[in-house]
Amino acid sequence: MVKRTSGNVGKSGKTGKSGNTGRSRNISKQQQAIYRRRRIVVAVLLVVALALCGGIVFGVVSAVRGLTGGSQAQSSQSQSADRSKTKSGSETDTKNSASSDSASDTASADDSASAKPKKTAGIPDCTASDVDLSLTAQTAVIGVGGTVTFKAAIDHRGDQDCLIDSSTSGLVLTISSGDKQIWQSDSCPADSNLLLMHGSDKYIQSITWNANSSGSKCVADADLPKVSAGTYTATLALRDAPKAKSDQLSVTVQ
Repeated sequence: MVKRTSGNVGKSGKTGKSGNTGRSRNISKQQQAIYRRRRIVVAVLLVVALALCGGIVFGVVSAVRGLTGGSQAQSSQSQSADRSKTKSGSETDTKNSASSDSASDTASADDSASAKPKKTAGIPDCTASDVDLSLTAQTAVIGVGGTVTFKAAIDHRGDQDCLIDSSTSGLVLTISSGDKQIWQSDSCPADSNLLLMHGSDKYIQSITWNANSSGSKCVADADLPKVSAGTYTATLALRDAPKAKSDQLSVTVQ
């Protein structure tokens, strides 16, 4: 019996030689240097790119901050200017208000001094020893329902200054018939008109009588009844100093 030999197995050993193809390839030193240079160049480019990006971002942020800061500065300056104007206006208003109040107080004081000189100046009222009163008439004869105008004169002859009320309520003209009072100029109230009499001052005032009679109440002159024909006497006197009076003056109504 013939046995087959396994010599083919030896041939298969040739395939084992092909295993050498799995070995790593050897790189020369020159190629390694080239690879290193390439890596360095890439790293440098990457760093430059990052630096550029960072610079751009920083520039944008700085610009935004600059714009925002400028707007805030302008707003702050505007607010400061507004506050300054407001403060200045308030101070001006306060000064104007103070000036107005001062002027008003001064005007009030002046008015009070004019209206009440007795209180502010301390000057006494005129008496019979300070002034002389006289009375003259435009005419001594008038018709019934006629009119006569008197000139009332006040002459200062005292050594001291004094005050006199020259209104028709203070300087009173009285028309009488015998012992009966027919008409008085103070039958209706009048605002006072105070005069300062000094040295040889003289004051003259006109008072008209329309030949009518007045009563105890204030009635419009046009509504007063006319007097009858007769002889009447006129006298001028100071209300606050009855002893200071003029001589009687006769007027005839016919």
